[in-house]
Formats: sequence, structure tokens, C-alpha cells
Amino acid sequence: MPRPLNNSMFLSYVTADEIISASKTIKSKSSSGYDGISSKLMKETISLIIEPISHIINQSFQTGIVPDDMKIAKVIPVHKSSDPSLLKIAFSKLLEKKQCI
Repeated sequence: MPRPLNNSMFLSYVTADEIISASKTIKSKSSSGYDGISSKLMKETISLIIEPISHIINQSFQTGIVPDDMKIAKVIPVHKSSDPSLLKIAFSKLLEKKQCI
């Protein structure tokens, strides 16, 4: 196991219930990301996939490594209000929801 970094942070393991609870805070959308899975589908099937998802998230917290495929986002800029320079960008949220648990 690698030595801890001096400037590191510690994230405690999360339970399946905490992940399911965090998934409920994500807006249900039918549009999909890079993986082709919509947040609506993820929320509808989370109880069926919770064991591998919780393992991946907890391994990520333990090792400090995020799987490469979870770092890829399908970004579609959307014009917002009257200023075309303002964009709305959506990213994968489950791993980011740790602060809400």
C-alpha cells in the first residue's frame, strides 16, 4: 500500500443505504452521459447494482484512484438566458455526492 501523502484527505467508507440515499438527490433525467446510462435508469435500478457500485466507490476512496471511465463526461453546452457566453454543463454526480451523505 502506498504511503499516505502529507496533503491528503480521508474519506470514510459509505454504505449501500448512503449511496441509495445520495442517488435520490440526483435529478431524474432521461438524457444519458458518456456511459449511455441516464440518471433516471440509474435511480430505477440502483438497488440491483448497489453492491458493485458501493465496492467501486469505496475502493476509490481507499486508493484515491477514480476509474478512468468515470472521469469521462459527455458535455453539451446549452445556451442559457440572453447571454450566449453562459453555459450549463452537467457531470456525473454519484461520486461527487459524498459531501451530502
